Amino acid sequence: MGETNRKTLDTYGLAAADYIANSPQTVEGYLQQWIDACFVDIPQDAPILEVGSGGGRDADYLEGNLGFTNLDRSDASPAFVEHLRGRTEQGAAQLNVLEDEIATGKYRVIFADAVMLHFDDQELPIALENIYRGLQDGGEFFFTTARPAGEVSASEWSNNKLGMDRYFNRLRESTLRQQLEMAGFAADDTVVLTDLSGKWYHVATRKVVA
Repeated sequence: MGETNRKTLDTYGLAAADYIANSPQTVEGYLQQWIDACFVDIPQDAPILEVGSGGGRDADYLEGNLGFTNLDRSDASPAFVEHLRGRTEQGAAQLNVLEDEIATGKYRVIFADAVMLHFDDQELPIALENIYRGLQDGGEFFFTTARPAGEVSASEWSNNKLGMDRYFNRLRESTLRQQLEMAGFAADDTVVLTDLSGKWYHVATRKVVA
C-alpha cells in the first residue's frame, strides 16, 4: 500500500464514527438519480461488489430500495468493517484494492462511491487494474470521484469534515479517461457526468474483452 492511502486509512480508522455521523444518511438527489439509472438494467441477483462501503448507506439503498440480493460490502478500513458487520446480517469483507486481489471475473458490477479520489497517481492504476480483473466480461464499474475546480488536475491533503488529513486526487476528465483506458476499460463504453454542484464526476464504464 502506498503511504498516501495508508495515511488516509489511518484517519478513517480514528474518525470512522465522526465520518458516519457527519455524512448524509440517505441516498437522494443527483446521486440517487445516477445510481437508479446505472442499475436499471442489472439483474437483481447479479453479483455486486461495493468497494469502500463506509457506513453502509449506499449498500442499504441498493438492497432495500432497488432490491439487489447478491451484494458484497467491503472496506479497507477495519473500523468501517467492524461497523458494517455489527449492523447487517450480510457482514462485510476487509478489502484494500491496492493489496487484496479481487477474485478474477467474479462480479457483474463493482461500485465505489467517493473512494477512487483517495488514490494518488501511482496508486490509482493498481486499483483500477484490480477492479478490471474482478469484473465479468461485459461487467460494469460505477463510481464517483472528485472533480477539479478548473481544467487542471489537482491533489491536496484536507482536514475538512474530520479535522484530520485525508488525501484527495481531483483528476481532469481527460486524465481520468486515460487512466481507465490504460486499465483496460473501453473508451466507447465510458460515460462521465458532472453533478449539479460541479464537484463530482459520476462515471460508468465497462469491461469489454476483444
